[in-house]
Amino acid sequence: MTKLDLNNKKIVISGFSSGIGKEITKILVEKYNCQIYGIARDENKIISFIKTLKNPDNIYNYSLFDVSDEDSWIALAEKLKEIGFLPDMLINCAGILPKFSSFENSSSKELKRVLEVNFLSCVYSASHLLPLIKKSKNASFVNVSSSASLVTFAGISGYSASKSALKSFSMCLSAEMGKSVYVGCICPGFTNTDIFRNQSGSEKDFKLIKRLSTSPQKVAKKTVKAIIKKKKLKVIGYDARLMSFFYKLCPNLTSKIITKILKKSGLKIFSNV
Repeated sequence: MTKLDLNNKKIVISGFSSGIGKEITKILVEKYNCQIYGIARDENKIISFIKTLKNPDNIYNYSLFDVSDEDSWIALAEKLKEIGFLPDMLINCAGILPKFSSFENSSSKELKRVLEVNFLSCVYSASHLLPLIKKSKNASFVNVSSSASLVTFAGISGYSASKSALKSFSMCLSAEMGKSVYVGCICPGFTNTDIFRNQSGSEKDFKLIKRLSTSPQKVAKKTVKAIIKKKKLKVIGYDARLMSFFYKLCPNLTSKIITKILKKSGLKIFSNV
């Protein structure tokens, strides 16, 4: 398969001012001279991030909106056409991780929110930006899912459902698009970003999670490499690869073992599992 040439491409990235999205943006801007149109919600974060870049002018523009709002994607598509920014690629990095909690301890409102942000936002982006992206000879559409789409265990019902839906959507879209659009799905394991900000954990909890997590810089590098190779599905992180491997061999046992480990850990972050 022919590799994807990222040099000088126009790319739309959601969640581009923090975490994995921020590190992917940095690589694309500084190494491949890409023009980036970013999507995020915190303008202060955006401005601070742009100042750190070697070539800040490569951030073509940005929009502030909640990715779960379909009308905002419709408006963005119109704006991109007006300003003549026809993207070669869209990378969906925005996402949220609700508190680790059993389904019975979660509200339907919380579950709806995580599905809207993690899954439906990518559906909306595909619906309204793919018509523009398909005009490019290098048309590409990439979704950042999670290892939670590959392995199931207690305490992540809403998150796992949203990321599993995103993975399946990406795979189906890839089959439908064929060679006309490269569609990729990235499944990282625990990553040391601020996605854990909603968790109610102790300092001990977060130190342990940090120790077990892959850095966002490493995840970003592997993501960019996967995109260049046009990987349809890429699992990143030793924890993600191990869980995925054992889950394929013995799904029920693996799920039970992970659940038991979380419940017996004594960590506050998993107290409602």
